[in-house]
Amino acid sequence: MQNSNAKIVGNGLIAQAFYRCPIPDKTITIFASGVSNSSCVDPSEYERESLLLQSELKESRLLLYFSSFAIADPGLMNRPYFQHKAEIERVLLRSQKAVILRLPNVVGPIPNPHTFVGYLHQCLLTGKKPDLWANALRYIIWVDDVTKIVQILVASEQPIHTVYSIGPTYSYTPLEVYSELAFQMEMDFEYTLRPGDSIPYKHEDPNVQAIISKNPIFPNNRQDYLKRIIELYLKNSISKDGPYHEPLKGLPKPKTK
Repeated sequence: MQNSNAKIVGNGLIAQAFYRCPIPDKTITIFASGVSNSSCVDPSEYERESLLLQSELKESRLLLYFSSFAIADPGLMNRPYFQHKAEIERVLLRSQKAVILRLPNVVGPIPNPHTFVGYLHQCLLTGKKPDLWANALRYIIWVDDVTKIVQILVASEQPIHTVYSIGPTYSYTPLEVYSELAFQMEMDFEYTLRPGDSIPYKHEDPNVQAIISKNPIFPNNRQDYLKRIIELYLKNSISKDGPYHEPLKGLPKPKTK
């Protein structure tokens, strides 16, 4: 039987989410095989993604590409990861065969110490004392909420060949996220609060907000969403049985320092 779902390129966090919740449209390619570590400085990793992307663009399908909210932050554009994302966006917009979906920090059931929440989680598990920027702001989203919004966008037949920002409109300080992790893990924690300003950037996309307002995904209370994300992350990331499973009934209580 011929597969009528969208083609998925990749096998990481976002790709796995779309395997669980496929988009029933065989004219679409979901490109989820990008560099996952925003601190990566290896040119070969970026070259690998670029070559794979060029190969996929030769097909007649509409390509969905995942970029980053942080492209809007000028303070980050000296880093290879964000320079690469910006260049890929330019290539895709010229191709007129792609939709660019900018995402915040994506949180999911696959522990990854190179991600924002994964790093903070690892600090708690190892007793490391992280540096937290006092005035920094982070947007986060649970990975399955990404698939829900993309499915809504595809079904709504929004204009293609454009850029959408997907995610809640509220943000958190690193300390808020670290505190919630520690609270739910019932652990004491230490940190060093570093001074410094973060250039605030807003990603609110009126097209996306208009669509999801009819299909509510994010709670009005920002703390409720943070609590939910951390609960899902902890309940699903402690299993070694696979990348994702039903939430466990109870969490083991890690030893405090």
